Order: sequence, then C-alpha cells, then structure tokens
Amino acid sequence: MYNHQIYQLRQVELDPTVAAKLWPFINSYRVHDPAPTWQELRAQGLEKIEEDSLMDIIIDQYEADAECY
Repeated sequence: MYNHQIYQLRQVELDPTVAAKLWPFINSYRVHDPAPTWQELRAQGLEKIEEDSLMDIIIDQYEADAECY
C-alpha cells in the first residue's frame, strides 16, 4: 500500500507554496470511502443520465464557464 514515492513525503516539512501545489496529488493517495452503489444513489433520489444528454450537460457547463472569462 505504501510503495509509492509520494508516501515518502509523509514526514517532510514542505514549503507552503509547494505543499499547496502538491496537495491534489498527495490527497489522491489517501484512503477513500467506497463508491456508493447504484441502489444507494437511487435511494438518494438520483436518476440515471443518458450518455447523449450527459455530453450536452458537459458542453453547456463548459460554455457557461467560458462566458465568465
């Protein structure tokens, strides 16, 4: 489990700027909760999104974000 080089950073005092830049990578190696099952998601009220409409949602979000700049 701890055979990745990033584990070597566990006791290193990093510069705050470097630590902030590395945080997403370090955080990705932490222990994560298991992904919820589809039954659990459905129980929370989520519905399946068709693949075609999913791409439309992504494009709409991208265009909305582009308008902010």
